[in-house]
Order: sequence, then structure tokens, then C-alpha cells
Amino acid sequence: MEVLPWDPENYAPGRISRLRCTWGGNGPDDPCTGEMKYTVIDGNGARWSSCEAHWTAYRDSLR
Repeated sequence: MEVLPWDPENYAPGRISRLRCTWGGNGPDDPCTGEMKYTVIDGNGARWSSCEAHWTAYRDSLR
């Protein structure tokens, strides 16, 4: 896993991660409305936008 500062250029044009946090929320009907802070690249190379709250919750769950 790699974590970078959020930048819309980290995502291909048209990707939802350019518009909102995709790391958290409850699906397309109840998306996270937090400000994007990080790009999280998972082990498969997928790129996710993450707000501070969702990244912190995930990071803390690893401890």
C-alpha cells in the first residue's frame, strides 16, 4: 500500500475518485462527503481517494 497527497492527476479522467472520497461511505446512494486528502494505492494497484477521517480510521484499525 502506498499513500500520497491527494491530487486529481493521480486518477484517470472520468474516475469518481477525482470528485469524492471513495475509501469510505456507504456506496453510491450514501457517499462520503469529506474533503479528499490522500490517494491510497492498494496492493492491486487500485487508486482510492480518502478523506482524513477514513484514512485515520483505517490506519488506526491496523494497530
